[in-house]
Amino acid sequence: MMGERVGVMHDGHIAQWDTPLNLYHHPVNKFVGDFIGEGRFLSGRMVTQDSVDTPLGIITGKPNRLQTPGDQVDVLLRPEHLVIGGANGVDCEIVERAFCGAETLYTLRLNDSIEVLSLMPSDKDFTVGQTVKAAVNSDHLVLFLTADTD
Repeated sequence: MMGERVGVMHDGHIAQWDTPLNLYHHPVNKFVGDFIGEGRFLSGRMVTQDSVDTPLGIITGKPNRLQTPGDQVDVLLRPEHLVIGGANGVDCEIVERAFCGAETLYTLRLNDSIEVLSLMPSDKDFTVGQTVKAAVNSDHLVLFLTADTD
């Protein structure tokens, strides 16, 4: 249980004071996005104002802030937004799995260096070493310009 409003401090100042929901889904910067919840950042390039080309393909959705086509961005991808096992998506290797009761948290490797997380119902049982398809299923994009460090 959290408070109705939560403050996240960084370098001695409050980076964001907000509801837990907004901290998770609308972080004001990369630090808050990384600090609250689980997720991984994927590099990408804006194709349109609501789509970004990433190693997982083109992801489309409502962005948290407007970017210009061509901008280099980092996309915050939460585990619940990455679906594995479907017919569409990008080939990934399952490199880790953690059973969490009703759900299993999988670590997927897209290539030699990019790893992302997927949270799936535990009755969808995949094994370490298995190659699966992974695709983003979200209508919300959390984007930061690549040059932004805070």
